[in-house]
Amino acid sequence: MGPAVPLEEQYSALNTFHKRLLSQRLSLHPHSMQGLTMSLENDRSTPCLHEKGHFIILTMCDTLQLQNFLQRQAQEARRRMQHRDKFEKEEEDLVSICL
Repeated sequence: MGPAVPLEEQYSALNTFHKRLLSQRLSLHPHSMQGLTMSLENDRSTPCLHEKGHFIILTMCDTLQLQNFLQRQAQEARRRMQHRDKFEKEEEDLVSICL
């Protein structure tokens, strides 16, 4: 998904994100995000959806903005993940044929 981040920096980002979510609960159905993935970043101004289907979320993202974004983009994220999986399978098949 990106370059490796020092563990201390990643822990700090997770801790900050977790504290924000605890104080301002998201109201998402437990299964609505099932199977989806995300990464946290400190240097992004708004959440976005990566072309491979994972969410890139700002550590200090407004929780209401985050909730709305996740709900709006969940279906597109799944579509992109399926697309990625399809291409990875095709790539494996082509490599197998070449070998």
